[in-house]
Amino acid sequence: MEGHPAGTFLNSRCAISTFKKQAESLLDVISDDSRQMLIDASLMHFFNLPDLPQNISLLYRLILLYRPDKSAFLLWQYYVKLTVKEVTVILDLPNRGQEFNFRRLPLSNVTQSVLVNHINERANLEDDSDVVEKQRVDALVKYILCRFLFPLKSLRIPMCLENFGGLEQFRRYNWPKAVHAFLHQQFDDLHALSSSQKQPASLGYLEGCSIILMVWFFEHTNIQVPMDAMAQPRLCRWAAKAGFTHKFCENLPSLLFSKTQISSLQQDTGSSLPSEVHNWEILKVGEAPTQEGGDDCGVFVLKYMEAIASTKAVSWSIFKGWHKNMSRFRAEIAVEMIKLFCSIK
Repeated sequence: MEGHPAGTFLNSRCAISTFKKQAESLLDVISDDSRQMLIDASLMHFFNLPDLPQNISLLYRLILLYRPDKSAFLLWQYYVKLTVKEVTVILDLPNRGQEFNFRRLPLSNVTQSVLVNHINERANLEDDSDVVEKQRVDALVKYILCRFLFPLKSLRIPMCLENFGGLEQFRRYNWPKAVHAFLHQQFDDLHALSSSQKQPASLGYLEGCSIILMVWFFEHTNIQVPMDAMAQPRLCRWAAKAGFTHKFCENLPSLLFSKTQISSLQQDTGSSLPSEVHNWEILKVGEAPTQEGGDDCGVFVLKYMEAIASTKAVSWSIFKGWHKNMSRFRAEIAVEMIKLFCSIK
């Protein structure tokens, strides 16, 4: 992928900045009561999302790591699933209601640009009657469905959404489940296409709410620090700085390996570890100790670290009473070893 522009291998229509911009005109004219209705339906926050750009390189690498037989992504040696519950938390939509069977086909003759024009027409009407206000709210609901939750490569609206009834009907369905099902259908199809290619080639479009996959990855790996750790929904925790380069994404499996190990140790010990580990540094110890047959592993590690300390300036506190708490002692030593052997770049 290195050297190729974004979109060479994969594309997506799920762009937050474009989505928000095209809805501004209608948001400016709806009443306070209508805004409250959108808030009550867990929809208003979609228009206040931070500008998290799509990272096509990252999405492409994740598609290659998807395993259809497990319905999961292979992040180093772990199979990690994108679940309906996680989609619920990311989108902050209720995980309840009737099942909505989203079907991308057949397509209507209505494009998303026609829908945007309809939104602008409703915004410019000098009519604040209940009928017009309902049309405005229903247009926003359909816009969220077509432009953010289920965007298609053709930019045409499928019949199942073209005939959608608006806010009242929206409340009836389980949208996290529908979004999750459509995304997994996309993962299966794109992975099958990539597996059939002898050389890397374009996979076309990842349809649906692809931003979910990016946020899910950030939340699971902790490779990036969130913009606002307390923000809800989880979509609001990440901003533009969360993007990665082509080179970074090419090395994704090895980076996940080191990050997984560090996260695990950090949970075990509660110690502060480097947040960005991209390379391991091999330290040469002049007179490295050897482990004798009767030496305990913990004692040997301590001797080895003392030898390293004579080569590189380091400091740590020796855990007192280590012979009674050997497992804890080894864990703390492992943390210090990681700090010594990794170089942060």
